Amino acid sequence: MEPPACGGYNLVVPVMGRQAVACGRGMVAAVLLATAAVALADAPVVHEYVRVRREAAPATIGEPREGRNPQAIRRGDRLLPAPVDPPQPTPGEKTLRAPPPGDTALDRMTAFRPDRQTGPESTLSYHTVFNPSVVPFKRGQALDLVRPDGSLGIADRAQRPVAVGGAPREGGELFFGSVMVEMGAGPVPLPSVAPEVRILSYETEPRTAVQFFRDGADNYWVQAKRGGAVRLKWLSEAPSAYFSGQVADNVYLYDVAPAWLRPLPPAFRPRAARV
Repeated sequence: MEPPACGGYNLVVPVMGRQAVACGRGMVAAVLLATAAVALADAPVVHEYVRVRREAAPATIGEPREGRNPQAIRRGDRLLPAPVDPPQPTPGEKTLRAPPPGDTALDRMTAFRPDRQTGPESTLSYHTVFNPSVVPFKRGQALDLVRPDGSLGIADRAQRPVAVGGAPREGGELFFGSVMVEMGAGPVPLPSVAPEVRILSYETEPRTAVQFFRDGADNYWVQAKRGGAVRLKWLSEAPSAYFSGQVADNVYLYDVAPAWLRPLPPAFRPRAARV
């Protein structure tokens, strides 16, 4: 009996010759492909590429300068007004103060001792300082040194002045900040949105001149000549890449420049090498 032509629909072949087997396999493959196409058409779209319209760089309404903030931040068709917090702490707000002098106590702003308490904290307190908010990425402290006793600290604690002023730049994000600061006992730690920040303007209430500083771990500080509680409002700019930058596939930890690395105490080097 001659096998049917491959153009037919009958897959039951009395004599299974090579042509019949090839025909049957071809028809089965066609049916499977058609079924898969229908299934894919009905399946939900998990990822779909869309064209994102690039927004214009942020700008200010009013010129930022020392002693006076702009009226608002403009981003596209959105306006973000300058903070209007009162000269007293708002509900739940803590006043920032200078850390204790010296290293006699482990203050969380200049040192930290790791422990084995890895469970969740019973109470997590968070006060929004910046607008737009950077929750949960607000930088309260940065430590870049392992001490011989295992505690963490700051390698270069020298505080260098940070200039105030300038216009917003392309590739930057603008943020208003507002905190209560107890001035007069030395530089006070100031939270930041990123390690590299430009301070474009500030205001204080009561009115007083302040100076900003940055240490070797990119922590920011503020100090005033007069003492007492001061409401500080400021405008800062940080690189957009810090929040949404792309990391190249061929970048590894061992490519970090030696000048950026802090030497480990000898007691910790064997364990660090295993990691």
